[in-house]
Amino acid sequence: MVASVLIYLGALLAILGLVSLVLPRTWRARRGRTIGLLAALVGIGLGLLGVGLPVHETVVERPRERLDAFMPRYQFHERHAVAVAATPLEVDRAIRAVTADDIRFYRALTWVRRRGRRGPESLMDAPRGVPMLALATRTGFHLLADEPGREIVLGAAGPVSPSARAVAQASVPRPFVAAADGM
Repeated sequence: MVASVLIYLGALLAILGLVSLVLPRTWRARRGRTIGLLAALVGIGLGLLGVGLPVHETVVERPRERLDAFMPRYQFHERHAVAVAATPLEVDRAIRAVTADDIRFYRALTWVRRRGRRGPESLMDAPRGVPMLALATRTGFHLLADEPGREIVLGAAGPVSPSARAVAQASVPRPFVAAADGM
């Protein structure tokens, strides 16, 4: 958390400092150039400090969810909760049925990420009317666990460096490592 704050604060300061350096001279005073340079340098320093801080790793001692079996060690996590007036099975059905068209700004945001270019069918270029979970499992994600009304776990594997592979093989359950090797 502290590292993230330092990185984002550093980036903001660096950007503001650099912008102040390129503004027309009539807009800023002579002292503004020094302050801008100082802000940029402090921002870069804060960002580097944030990147250099050690990362805390969480180790799951006793799995409570199916995801814990696939990711027994992790560095980052978020938990969100929303009260929904529906049964778990109704929520599960809705999740399985949601399409890109049902998500506000989804197409606009993925269009920006794709820089306006079309691509192959994927989560980044979702066809109309296709449920997102079905599209994900058809285009690169693997269904690792599925307990309707309780939990869905998807995973994706990609190129891994030899040192990261050694760490993964020591901490990730064999079925997932074997699946990643087969790709």
